Amino acid sequence: MVAFQDSTLNLIGTLIPSVNAIREWRIPEASAGPLYVAWVSPGVVAFSEYSTGRIGVVNLAAAPAVQAGIAPRRAGAPPVVQAVAPEISVLVPALMAISPEITGASRIVRGAFAEYPIPTASSEPAGVAASNGGVVFAEFSDAGNRIGRLR
Repeated sequence: MVAFQDSTLNLIGTLIPSVNAIREWRIPEASAGPLYVAWVSPGVVAFSEYSTGRIGVVNLAAAPAVQAGIAPRRAGAPPVVQAVAPEISVLVPALMAISPEITGASRIVRGAFAEYPIPTASSEPAGVAASNGGVVFAEFSDAGNRIGRLR
């Protein structure tokens, strides 16, 4: 199963290749602008709401807004394979001492969705990843410019 987001239609979805099916859940917050998705546990997907400054979580056991069968499309032309020479760069780590800012997260629950507002105004969360039972996210804007964790 593959999870995906549709920022234009404000959806979180799954593609199930074994049965050629797509399931989609509409995010309750209008214009949430989902950018990234990550599996948190079986049946639970977290996503960033770029436009609203929230991290969302959806329970995929809930009934989807849309469920449709799809026919696989096969391309007629063979893939083009091209050899490229790798470019190797050496990165020097820059370590900075930081003081963590701990804030209590509030939660908004609507049906299968739970949304967690990020305390930093205009943070524009961009990426999400599962981490030890929680979700790690990046605040993209200059207002944020931080890494956060939701547990």
